[in-house]
Amino acid sequence: MFNSEFINNLSNYPTIGAFQEFIDDRGSIINIADGQIGDVAVINSAAGSIRASHFHKKDWHICFLIKGKLLYSWKNNLKLKSNSLEVKLGTSIITPPLVPHKFEFIEESTMVVVSHMSRLKSNYDADTTKLEHNFFI
Repeated sequence: MFNSEFINNLSNYPTIGAFQEFIDDRGSIINIADGQIGDVAVINSAAGSIRASHFHKKDWHICFLIKGKLLYSWKNNLKLKSNSLEVKLGTSIITPPLVPHKFEFIEESTMVVVSHMSRLKSNYDADTTKLEHNFFI
């Protein structure tokens, strides 16, 4: 599913570093994803809103926060206690397949989400298992 270079970039999971950076006197180009990509979305969220509370059977996604702040919660196993991470501006996080996750937006936020699969409703619904918000306690 992931190549070895991609896996090596997961040493600080769920945060990930840039896949490539190019910096010169004009500024910088930072690649936030690499490989087979099925969709790129910009998601705007109001402060206090919750998104996700689900897991994907096959899809993975990388989220890059370009505005705001959020609390990302995930479980490595359906029966274990939740983990949480406050995600700040400029941070990338990854959610692999089968990892339950939830986004709670602390501030009005905008993130770029790169997914392996297309985000067409039929694909998304077939690949997504919804969970109750209180699952992440």
